[in-house]
Amino acid sequence: MKQSIKQFYLFLVLSVSIVPLYAGHIIGGNMSYKCLGNNWFEFNLQLYRDCNCTSCADFDPIVYLSLYRCGNVVNCNGLNQSDHWITLDLPLISRSTVSNPDIPGFQFPEQCLERGDYKFALALPLSNEIYYISYQRCCRPETVTNIINPRNVGMTIFTEIQLNAFEACNSSSIFQESISPVFCLGETMEIDHSALDPDGDSLVYSICSPFTGAGLGGGPDMPGGNTNACNGIIPIPSCPPPYNFVDYTSGFSGGNPLGPGSQFSINPTSGLITVKPTIAGHFLVAICVEEYRNGVLINTSSREFTYLAAACQTTYTRENLNPGSLKLFPNPANNFIHITIQHAGTASNQIHIFNSYGQCIEKLDLISNDQKLDISGWPEGLYNLILLEDGKVVQTEKLVKIEN
Repeated sequence: MKQSIKQFYLFLVLSVSIVPLYAGHIIGGNMSYKCLGNNWFEFNLQLYRDCNCTSCADFDPIVYLSLYRCGNVVNCNGLNQSDHWITLDLPLISRSTVSNPDIPGFQFPEQCLERGDYKFALALPLSNEIYYISYQRCCRPETVTNIINPRNVGMTIFTEIQLNAFEACNSSSIFQESISPVFCLGETMEIDHSALDPDGDSLVYSICSPFTGAGLGGGPDMPGGNTNACNGIIPIPSCPPPYNFVDYTSGFSGGNPLGPGSQFSINPTSGLITVKPTIAGHFLVAICVEEYRNGVLINTSSREFTYLAAACQTTYTRENLNPGSLKLFPNPANNFIHITIQHAGTASNQIHIFNSYGQCIEKLDLISNDQKLDISGWPEGLYNLILLEDGKVVQTEKLVKIEN
C-alpha cells in the first residue's frame, strides 16, 4: 500500500515550497502509540519548539510519518525511500505553552517554549517484520552547545512495533506530559522524567543519544537540493532505518550530555534525573525507557529535549535556611504524612508543595506543630515541600510518594 493521491499532491506542493520550510526552532520531541484493538493503532507525536528565536517558524500544520517493515527477513540496511509501506499525514491537533518551574526562592531565565501534538489512527496488518514508524525534520537551533554543526543536523523521532507487541495489543509507554526546561548552574536538581505504561509493564530508564535525520537540501543554505530527499529538510517519505546518532562535540556524549565537571544521571527504576550543570548553554539530551513484559523486551521509547543551563537568581541564601525545624514522616509514604515543626513562635507558617516539574499542587496553612496531610490521591513520585515563615523560604524537604 503506497501513498494516497492526496498525499502525492501534498508531496508535490511541499517540494516546491523551499525556503519557508527550514525549521531551526525544533528543540525536542517524542512518539508513542496506543493499541485500539482489532489491529488498529493510534500514533501520537509531540514536538517542542522555541518561540523566542529570530524568524522562528511555527509548527508545521501537517507532519509526515512513514512506516517501514523490516528487521527479520527483510534487511533494513537494504531499504530506500521507495520501500516505505505507507506515509501518514498527521494534523496539528493542539498546542500548549511549556512553563518554567515555579519554585519559591528561584527566578528562572525567561523562555518561550511550546508543545505541539499530532495524532493519527491506522489499521496495521499482522507482519513478521518489525514496524518502524518515523518522523524526520531539519534542523536544530544553532545555539545547541554539545553537538557538532547543530544548524546542519536534523532529527529522527521513531518508535517500533514488534510482533510480540502486536499480538499482545501492546501500547507503548508514555512520558509524563510536563517537562522542566531549565537547569540551574551550580544547583543540584532532581527532575521526574518518568513514563506511564497503560499495560502495567516494567519500565527501565537510561540516558541515551538522540538520532540525526534530514539535512539542508532545499533550504536556504542549499536551495538547489531536493527538499524531500533523505538529506532534505523534510524527507517525504521519512527515510528507512537504521538511524544514526548525532555527533557530539569533544568532551560531551550521550551519557554525559552536559560535559566535563557536570553531573547527569538517571535512576533506572524511577526515571528520576539528578543534574548539576557547571557549563552554561543549550544541551541536547535524550532519555530512553525500555518496556518489559514477563522479562521480555517489548518496546523502547525515547524523548529528546534541548535544555537551557543558566544562572538562576535566588531570593534567599542557603545560610538563611533553618535545617531541622521541618520534619516529615513517614517518608516514603503512601496515604498520609505528618508535618511537624520543631519550634514554636508567632510567625505565620505555610507549606508549599511542588511536584517534580516545579508545579505548585497545594498550599497549606500550618495551624499546629503536628499536622496530618492526606496524600493518597497524589501520583507516585518525588515532591518538594517548602516551609515559609511570614512569606520567606526557610527550609525545603523532599517527600517520596509511593503506590497505595
